[in-house]
Amino acid sequence: MYAIGVNPWVWASPVDDEALARLIPRIASFGFDAVELPIEQPGDWDPVRTRDLLAAHGLVAAGVCAVTPPGRDLVDAAPAVVESTVGYLMGCVASAASVGAPCVGGPVYAAVGRTWRMSAAARAACYADFRRALAPVADRAGECGVSIGVEALNRYETSVVNTVEQTIELIDGLPPSVGIMIDTYHMNIEEADPYAALALAGPHIKHVQVSGTDRGAPGADHFDWPRFFTVLRGTDYRGAVCIESFTADNATIATAASIWRSLAPSQDRLAVDGLHHLRKVVA
Repeated sequence: MYAIGVNPWVWASPVDDEALARLIPRIASFGFDAVELPIEQPGDWDPVRTRDLLAAHGLVAAGVCAVTPPGRDLVDAAPAVVESTVGYLMGCVASAASVGAPCVGGPVYAAVGRTWRMSAAARAACYADFRRALAPVADRAGECGVSIGVEALNRYETSVVNTVEQTIELIDGLPPSVGIMIDTYHMNIEEADPYAALALAGPHIKHVQVSGTDRGAPGADHFDWPRFFTVLRGTDYRGAVCIESFTADNATIATAASIWRSLAPSQDRLAVDGLHHLRKVVA
């Protein structure tokens, strides 16, 4: 029912043309159906070249991952920062359309790691600022046939949205091109009942990322994967389900994702073991 994909971050960062030329054949050889494509910096990879490379190996682009390091913010930021971030997201939409990816997903509201206390009134104002800033990106995405999946992060990585319920409030009033990107890692931390939260997100789901509860392979953890897929099947989502984890070999991404130890005997094993587990559960 679901294509199973993987993010090249499992092996490399940045994910650029050179990395994709090396990794896409391997990803295909492992038996994956799809690839998630992060854009750390505009121009890291060429959309047309990447589309052709994926097609040559029988893969599809599952989605484009928007990356929000310090200085990429749509809320509580200077106008120039917001303008620059809108430009970056417009570029992500254009790349997604060119490579054939149905969704741009990520924490598109603020830089990962930014946290600040908000009163109820300040939170409402923050959410209104987000909707105003994202509106032109949402319109462009709709014109291109691309959706925007807004990702809730755990409390240590953002204070803007941590739960599905908050994310639904955040995107309320935006066009149908805007919805939710599910990430089981963050849900396991923040949701009292991640399966009920998944059902609540159901009408809004644009993309799904999965990993073990320790960011390792799905299945090598305590998450109830059969229950997760039972609930997911009850939604309208029929897109790809993609493994997202990270290499500890790149200091920048390892620090950003708090990867302080190896999460599997090898990165290949993390991906392949996760793939086999997901195949078994989905079947």
